[in-house]
Amino acid sequence: MSAYVGHDGFYHNMTLNYRSGYVDQSQKVTLIEADGSFGKEVAYQGQVSSFVTVDHQSTYVAMEDKLRLTLGINNLLDRESPRSLRSGGAGHQLGFDPRYHDPYGRTIYLQAAYTF
Repeated sequence: MSAYVGHDGFYHNMTLNYRSGYVDQSQKVTLIEADGSFGKEVAYQGQVSSFVTVDHQSTYVAMEDKLRLTLGINNLLDRESPRSLRSGGAGHQLGFDPRYHDPYGRTIYLQAAYTF
């Protein structure tokens, strides 16, 4: 869902991103006993929770639409990605699923464009 507002050369966009939860990939994990020793190996399949982020972007347009300056913030509320044990089909990442979530947290970007 996205909301877009413009006024006097300034344009603002706010986006709400929602990812539904899902059942994580099944993994074999080794239990650790109370004394610190390794116990038996068991199958584990967790639930990855749903996830909501808010992104904001502001653009200033000047010089008869030749200059565009954009400042944006992804994950404005700095929400932490839900944990996942997925190890296949998503690259080499472990701890989160990069197909659906970004581990960077809040990121700020600046972009400038000029057309001749």
